[in-house]
Amino acid sequence: MQDDPNIPEVFARDLKSRFAAPHVPTAVDEAILNAARMHLGRNRKRLFTWTSAAAAGVAIATTTILYLSNQSHPAASNQIAMDINHDQQINILDALALARNGANDRDVQALAMQAVKLEQNQ
Repeated sequence: MQDDPNIPEVFARDLKSRFAAPHVPTAVDEAILNAARMHLGRNRKRLFTWTSAAAAGVAIATTTILYLSNQSHPAASNQIAMDINHDQQINILDALALARNGANDRDVQALAMQAVKLEQNQ
């Protein structure tokens, strides 16, 4: 009966008798468990509903932000389309790559002109 050798057996027995778990009838125990299960089941459904609504809101907000950011910078998306060799620069090498890919001369010339165009502000 003694769990700890430093505690006298009489003291341990007295503590166990004073703080023993009360006897709960099986019917009461089942009623409490069933009520808890019903309560937790409702909260799970509510949590799922709120989580789904939040996820849909985040998806809509992200889609809107991405759409609007692409609309406000059409030149940036045009620059990406003209970067044929993906070196993050629009230069004569892109025109050369476009010509090697078999594009028509008008497109190659337009890209070459864009690549060597000088800015007026510089």
